[in-house]
Amino acid sequence: MNIFTGNYGYSNFFNSTSLFSQNSGRNSGLGMESLLTDYKSIKTGAYGKLMKSYYQKNPAATTIAGKDNAKVNKGASADTTEQIQKLKSTSSELAKSASALYSASANSLYEKGNEDKLFKAVSSFVEDYNSAVKASGDSDNKKILRNASTMTNAVSVSSKLLGKAGITINSDNTLAIDEKAFKAADTSTVKTLFNGNRSLAYQTGTSASFINMYAGQDAAKSSGIYNGRGTYASSLSTGMLFDSMF
Repeated sequence: MNIFTGNYGYSNFFNSTSLFSQNSGRNSGLGMESLLTDYKSIKTGAYGKLMKSYYQKNPAATTIAGKDNAKVNKGASADTTEQIQKLKSTSSELAKSASALYSASANSLYEKGNEDKLFKAVSSFVEDYNSAVKASGDSDNKKILRNASTMTNAVSVSSKLLGKAGITINSDNTLAIDEKAFKAADTSTVKTLFNGNRSLAYQTGTSASFINMYAGQDAAKSSGIYNGRGTYASSLSTGMLFDSMF
């Protein structure tokens, strides 16, 4: 039961016998008296007024410190909220476009007559890869940087095969695709690059998934508040938490 979610009123909370079932004798009586006193102060509004008064006098307690609202709770990187959201969105899109090339359902793309569809799918991969590389390069999260490096290294190792498919690596580690050269390439070369769980697309998609996961963890850690499931909640400050209770 989470008393902060608003799913339970104060009456439901204090009617729960599980709160008192493990107490007995004198300690139980003292605990009951203390809880009932607190309950009375909450019901009359005295507790709420006290807490609101405190946070009005201490505005710093209602905010989470950090540049541009980038929450710097222990364990979180210095990435801003905007950076984290960009990392999550770009890595998610890359994982999807990679899957569209390496999954079993993509086998038909590599059949004769589907050159246009294949070029469109690979072009989407290249575009999403470039966006993810740029977003990751601006990150302060070491785990994200490590996975981005794994991703770009895998691409670098495949540079010769990529070149045969009309795809080149730019100086900033992004990719460029030439439509004419791509469509003139042997389809088996393209399939080796992008299809199957040993392909470059699979490796890239795996790295993108890890980047997405670490960006999500960063966002959760930066919130600094646990939810009822024992995991980090969305962005909330302590002051906001108390304001939502009254």
